[in-house]
Amino acid sequence: MNIEERLSEAFQQLKGKEVPSWIAAARVISVDKEKQDCEVEFLHSKLKLGGVKLNAHPHEEHILIFPKIKSFVLVALIDEHHQAIVLAYSRVEEVVWKTANSALIFQDERVEMTQAHTSLSLDENLSLSTGGKISLKNTNQSLKNLLMDLASILSTLTVATGVGPSGLPLPTTIAKVESYKGKIQQLFS
Repeated sequence: MNIEERLSEAFQQLKGKEVPSWIAAARVISVDKEKQDCEVEFLHSKLKLGGVKLNAHPHEEHILIFPKIKSFVLVALIDEHHQAIVLAYSRVEEVVWKTANSALIFQDERVEMTQAHTSLSLDENLSLSTGGKISLKNTNQSLKNLLMDLASILSTLTVATGVGPSGLPLPTTIAKVESYKGKIQQLFS
């Protein structure tokens, strides 16, 4: 059965059943992130409608899209209770993807990931901030191991001189290297 036949069959099954009674274009006036809804003004009638849902059936695990104020959306009536929902967006302010244990949030200037008690955030300057320790590694090496190896090399560094090798670094240098190693341990897992 080709796509046209499958679509024709699906539409035949919908005959006589309730489907959205209208779909209309609107401009976003305000967004309530806690209630997960928005207020819109329909383009052709200037009628304002609040409580337009951003997610048809909100629950713990979902993808939620928040439109930008003054952007355009398509709104549809979705059920017998006359609940309205946003179907399409012209511009997006934020996207939230939640699963049982994780969340991923995309905004104009920031991306944030949280899982359990750790969060990772990248801002527009690509700076990295985290609530816990981070790990950066591939199948062969980790950044933590490379930095720890460098610290060990620095704490035992000797330099060739005209009269033979120099002695070990001064105690103040060794103390600074040990402090550096402690900071690496605090940052990386």
